[in-house]
Amino acid sequence: MIATALTWFMANINAYHMTKHVDSTWIRQGWHRQEPTLGSAFSSLIKAEVNTWTIGWDDYDGTQWTLHLFLEGSMLVYMTMFATVLVKPKARFVVYAVLYLYFWQLGEGLAVGALKGLNIVFGMFVAELHNHYKDSATSVLPAPIPAIMIVLGMFIAGFPQDAPHNAHWSDSMSRFMQAITVEKSDIRRYWDHIGASTVLLGIFFSRNARRVLTSPVFNFLGRVSFPVYLMHNTFIKSVLTWMVYLPSAMNPPRNEKGQQMDLQRGSTTHVFIAVVCFYYILYRSAALWVTHVDPFCAKLVNAATGWAYGEATSRESRPILQTIERRQHSPRHEKTKLDSPA
Repeated sequence: MIATALTWFMANINAYHMTKHVDSTWIRQGWHRQEPTLGSAFSSLIKAEVNTWTIGWDDYDGTQWTLHLFLEGSMLVYMTMFATVLVKPKARFVVYAVLYLYFWQLGEGLAVGALKGLNIVFGMFVAELHNHYKDSATSVLPAPIPAIMIVLGMFIAGFPQDAPHNAHWSDSMSRFMQAITVEKSDIRRYWDHIGASTVLLGIFFSRNARRVLTSPVFNFLGRVSFPVYLMHNTFIKSVLTWMVYLPSAMNPPRNEKGQQMDLQRGSTTHVFIAVVCFYYILYRSAALWVTHVDPFCAKLVNAATGWAYGEATSRESRPILQTIERRQHSPRHEKTKLDSPA
């Protein structure tokens, strides 16, 4: 919601005016007009906030179309965990297998089958593997196998988006996937899922891959990855566009009728420097988001849970799980258990 409010603010101070005239179709499609009145501006903000979490489209930032899938996926995880909380791990693996087959045969491509259902069920499966193997997971498979899985997964995930019939290997993959999925399935999404899942399993069983991915650099990249996702489109349409097209915008090209033509990019050196500066600004902003915005949101959530439990709001900000654990071990909680009929 905060990211949508940010891009809404940028649009309504006319920060995206240059995107309407750039020679990049993708950036130009992200242009949003400056609303003529304050009332229409706030009305469009409310509509964008609601649509992001319902129909999966945000007029101000189209890249947020996945957020409603995250919401639905979290409900799927919660309901599955709630339904299987008392069963043994082997039975839970069977439940995951049934759910996986269910989503596989749906075949509705982007939003239901290969993107949301399969990936989330496989994520629960890996979480169960972690709970089963714990720290011994890296010694389960012989050393070469996880590395082979990672490389193989990357190859599988390289299945082309368009024209798979142009190469023998992708044509073979296309015909194979069409044979094991329902008609008109988005087979590229299936191969993306299988490739990413294979890479994930390889990393899970690989000691060296874990060592690399837990280094300070990758820890930082992982910590800021979600803010980067939320803000990158906003920064592309503003900061990056300004830097790349600034020379052309200062003297916009016009045709023989005097109409403004698409702005032209700067030189290769100019674009390279602009991209470097863009990534620095983006990741620096994401780090500030993690430092300031995330704790603020955590305080709001803790305040809401404190109100729901009937407790006074604590001045100290704690992670949600730690707060729940603290309540479970509080004297009030113990007294409730001792005084209960059970």
